[in-house]
Amino acid sequence: MSDTSQAPQLSPGTGSTETTDASQSPQKGSKKLILKIISLSLFSFIALAFVAYLSLDNYKNHATLLKAQLELSHQATAAGDVARTVKNLKKGLSLGSTKDLRETTLSMQDVQKKMSSFKNIDSPLLTEAFETFLEVKKQLKILDTFFMKQRALLNKGSQNTDNLAWVSQQIKEQTTRVVGDLSSFLTQITTFQKELQSQGELKKEALKSYESDTLNNLYLVLGLLGLAIFLLHTVAAYLISKPLAQITQRMRDINAGNMKGDVQGTEQNDEFGDIARMLHEFRENAIKIEKMQRHLQETIAESKKASQMKNQFMARIGHELRTPLNSIIGYSEMIVDSVNDKMDLQQLRQDINQIADAGQNLLNMVDSVLELTDEGENNIIAPERFNVREEIQQILPNLEVVILKNRNKFKVYCPDSTLLMDSDPKKTMKVLANLIENAANFTKSGQITLDITAGKLGDLNAICFKVKDTGCGIDVSKLKTLFNAFDHADSTTKSQNGSGLGLAIVKKICDDLHGQVSVESSLNQGATFYVTLPANHKEAHQRAEKINLSPLAEAI
Repeated sequence: MSDTSQAPQLSPGTGSTETTDASQSPQKGSKKLILKIISLSLFSFIALAFVAYLSLDNYKNHATLLKAQLELSHQATAAGDVARTVKNLKKGLSLGSTKDLRETTLSMQDVQKKMSSFKNIDSPLLTEAFETFLEVKKQLKILDTFFMKQRALLNKGSQNTDNLAWVSQQIKEQTTRVVGDLSSFLTQITTFQKELQSQGELKKEALKSYESDTLNNLYLVLGLLGLAIFLLHTVAAYLISKPLAQITQRMRDINAGNMKGDVQGTEQNDEFGDIARMLHEFRENAIKIEKMQRHLQETIAESKKASQMKNQFMARIGHELRTPLNSIIGYSEMIVDSVNDKMDLQQLRQDINQIADAGQNLLNMVDSVLELTDEGENNIIAPERFNVREEIQQILPNLEVVILKNRNKFKVYCPDSTLLMDSDPKKTMKVLANLIENAANFTKSGQITLDITAGKLGDLNAICFKVKDTGCGIDVSKLKTLFNAFDHADSTTKSQNGSGLGLAIVKKICDDLHGQVSVESSLNQGATFYVTLPANHKEAHQRAEKINLSPLAEAI
């Protein structure tokens, strides 16, 4: 009972251990967070690098194809220029003039330059054309030799017409031969040009097809990249966003005062598990603080109530002390008046007895107050072994006057005459005396019984006392405050004897002896008080010290 006034405490050792664990676990979680971030970043980097590699490779292949197509186009154009030049040469040679031959020589030099650009092309037609071109050059040199002889003969004015005619005939024949070779060369070049144009068209078609394939591949890569980003976002949402949202929502709930439900994710071995465990510790501490606040509020309320009871106590004790004091003063004045007048010894004896009764009531009142508030030597428990029945028989004479005053009957039931207790006999008998006196004060022409039996208090051996009366009874609404000081069962019973401290003293002694007291009653149906005290006070005291926990510790 006395433990309810203790303040709740937190275990320093436990708190320090939890703090150490909490300070170490985030470091492990942070490493795992870094690994996750690095893994996701590496995956994204690899995906982007793969896309960049494919794009670069496609660009290189496209550039190669485009370059080849352009080269074929330029070569086809060059072959066309050669064909046109050869046609002009053929036409000029047909005229057979020296001027045309000189122009043919210059044109052949230009053709040779253009033909040299075809050296890297591997084509049988081009090879035949090169051979024919060399043959044309050879035949042109021969033709040029004949023209030189003809000019020499004409310059000398030779009369040898036969030589001149022979040279002219040779020129004619050589010209015919050169024109024939040029025709063959023209046919070969024209065919080569068509071959280049055909290859160019193929390259152009291949380039278009490659561009289409590249575009399709790019769409495919972009689709795969989008899918990868979506999967990455989904994984990130599952690994990061979802736990973070749960923790954030739980923090909002705790901030709103909703402490119900455990924090999810405390079993995870990562950074979110660390946060969840720290949030769980915060929630547990918040619950403890909330319980401490409630306990503090209850303590404050009890303190206010105790203050009110103290004020009521002072007012009531003043009233209770004034009653016997007024009696003492009044009867003392009557004695003084009777001394001055004719003295009546019988009346004087009655007045003196009234003074003695009032003084005794005043002494009893002071003793009750001191006993209720005493925390000194008088409150020390002095246990010893005693026979319960014998101790009760010793206090009955003192209670007889109170019992018979209201014409009540009293019976004691103690089947075991050898019932023993190892406790404080004076305080034990004080409890019974107060209960019997209380029953006698509120019972008129009724029955009061005391039953004594052996029983149990938890797992301890105990003695059970039951005080039952047939008096006015107690309203059920008054039972909760019945054991408070100066609290009579009914405001209409102020005329009853007693200070209102008897039941409070009973409650205090039962708590000191590690026992219990309770009551069953209803209005006009009498009352039954139950008192259970340990048979061995020392054993009960040792047990109480072991289980002496604060209300908060018991709740936790």
